[in-house]
Amino acid sequence: DRALDVREEQRLTWLRENCGDDEPLFSQAAEMLNLAPAAKRFLPAGDGHVETRAVLPDPTPPQETVAAEFAPGTQLGDFLIEEQIGAGGMGVVYRARQLALNRPVALKVLPAYLRNSPSANSRFRREIEAAARLHHTNIVSVYSTGEEAGALFYAMELIDGPPLSRVLQHLRENPIPELASTAHSFAEADLPSVPTPQWAVGLLSGRAPSEASCSDPAARVGDEALGDYFDRVASALADAAEALDYAHQRDVLHRDVKPSNLLLSREGHLHISDFGLARIMHKPALTRTGELLGTPYYMAPEQIAANTSAVDGRADIYGLGATLFELLTLR
Repeated sequence: DRALDVREEQRLTWLRENCGDDEPLFSQAAEMLNLAPAAKRFLPAGDGHVETRAVLPDPTPPQETVAAEFAPGTQLGDFLIEEQIGAGGMGVVYRARQLALNRPVALKVLPAYLRNSPSANSRFRREIEAAARLHHTNIVSVYSTGEEAGALFYAMELIDGPPLSRVLQHLRENPIPELASTAHSFAEADLPSVPTPQWAVGLLSGRAPSEASCSDPAARVGDEALGDYFDRVASALADAAEALDYAHQRDVLHRDVKPSNLLLSREGHLHISDFGLARIMHKPALTRTGELLGTPYYMAPEQIAANTSAVDGRADIYGLGATLFELLTLR
């Protein structure tokens, strides 16, 4: 409540000063700030009656949550930064180019305000280790890692497409016939206005893209594929389920499966990203007893209970199931 009284652009700095070295407290408070706009609509004022259909979608923090530290043209190791494409509590993501191989990459950098935190450094390195263990078509690949000028970073495969959270937002605002009856519930939701490529919606819905996008060959992929929206969603989520099974067989738990961490490529494939909360089984947990990690709308009951020892691969399946339900119902 005190942080909400601080100017929005100064809140993270204020939190850092007041949380000190208590990293779990900082992470939890920062997540609560990100959820604050949605929370205002979650429980209505008055007699306390809860309308369950009003539950909002994945509250993905906006890019401005963590300001860009490196301007376009800055070089980190073998990587030349082009632009910031995402941000969260544990990292800033840039589109960059690997100079030695002349290929585009996504470069995730530990933010400056976390670099003096031993727990944040440990968690970031654990994220790199967990993602680097996995080599699967539907999991974002890690290429390399490095550290320069005190900045710890790693390069990964660049998926040229939006997260499912943006596709869901578009479908709520522009529902296809199959989903029109469920979309009205979200007409007044506080959703950020982020453009969603028409080809991305076309890949799932099978509808023809707008004329403006027809010059892009990738935009026509949705026209050529067969099947309706529900078939396409089932097929895409099945690929993600196989990827999670692959990760579990290699002792990696994601622990934050949700629409914003499932990226849709131009070929119509889903790619699991952001292993920031991942845990490697049979290794000591970085999470302390009672520490809550995850995104509330997609967390399994055992995660909400903050019982670290009880959380296994079924929590990831729960998050994927919640995502599937949301894609099928927009609820």
